[in-house]
Amino acid sequence: MVSGPLVSVVVPFYNTEEYLQECIESVLSQTYTHFELILQNNCSTDGSWAIAQRFASEDSRIRLFSNERFLTQVQNYNAALEWIAPQSKYTKIVQADDSIFPRCLEEMVAVAESDPMVGLVSSYTLRGTKVSLDGYPFPKNVVSGREVCRYELLTDYGFHGSPTTVMYRSEIVRERRPFYDEGKYHEDTENCFEVLEHWKFGFVKQLLTFCRVDPDSIMSRIARMDPSFGVLSQLILMRRFGRRYLSEDEFRQRWSLAENEYLRHIGYSAWSVRDPAFWNYHRRGLASIDYPMSRWRIRFLALSYLLLLPIRPGEIMKVLKGLHKGFHARWKPPRTGEVKPALANHGRELSGSCEPEVEASSW
Repeated sequence: MVSGPLVSVVVPFYNTEEYLQECIESVLSQTYTHFELILQNNCSTDGSWAIAQRFASEDSRIRLFSNERFLTQVQNYNAALEWIAPQSKYTKIVQADDSIFPRCLEEMVAVAESDPMVGLVSSYTLRGTKVSLDGYPFPKNVVSGREVCRYELLTDYGFHGSPTTVMYRSEIVRERRPFYDEGKYHEDTENCFEVLEHWKFGFVKQLLTFCRVDPDSIMSRIARMDPSFGVLSQLILMRRFGRRYLSEDEFRQRWSLAENEYLRHIGYSAWSVRDPAFWNYHRRGLASIDYPMSRWRIRFLALSYLLLLPIRPGEIMKVLKGLHKGFHARWKPPRTGEVKPALANHGRELSGSCEPEVEASSW
């Protein structure tokens, strides 16, 4: 006899044959057994569909769906979330190249059930071989959502991780249609900030999820576009949520720090990064918050960074190695001079993950 509230575990997938079986088996091995497993196929062309069919034929808790046409990563996640059962109380996404540890659902449900206002639960997570989100500073497992968001904005330390790391109350998922906004740049993180304005935050001080960081994993693809500890992410979050959670003085101070760090990073990258996907990623990210960035400003930042190198001798060799490749090969500004405020759909599904589009031109 099953007991406890129903949890909807959602696994959207696309060409993740190498990891999908491990992901599904991690869900089926949960100590908490009252769950449904929704598998959403996004027109896979490898053996992923066959793997999903085999598991669905062996376990009645699995429901299998397939898109009629190919969707972006965000669209596929939203489509999968539409299938959660009406009686579902909690929803847990597991990205197809990730997995969860056996007590994940049991521990997260226990914290969520301890307070009816808990809208979001997270935990320690294993990113590759390193434990992440392990600096949770609050003594209680359940705290005010606003308090958590304030702490994150004031310290640049996050407790949300990836979609695999968190579990939502299902009524929140049903209220937000679509759940993930395709117009946002880091839609999963921004969702957390929006939800926690009205709901409490639960945290399990245990290692419950695994996020893959192999070269083709979701996390690695994003990290390559926004290195240096996510300086673009911090800039976007501060612009969108700083004044919502911080006092004006706090916001001005934190915005200045985030902006200065980002501009220093761009000055360095102008000398060292050639990948057009990197520049397209940042161009669209800045456009999402209407932050102006012209080619002349980039050149000024690159020059400023070069002039400051004497006080950062460890970075001199990095820059010198990139100089021979040519500055214009790294940055190709549009003739219009500034970033357009409109944000195009920035994600495309690849190996079950989201990778920024590579366009013919960048700045």
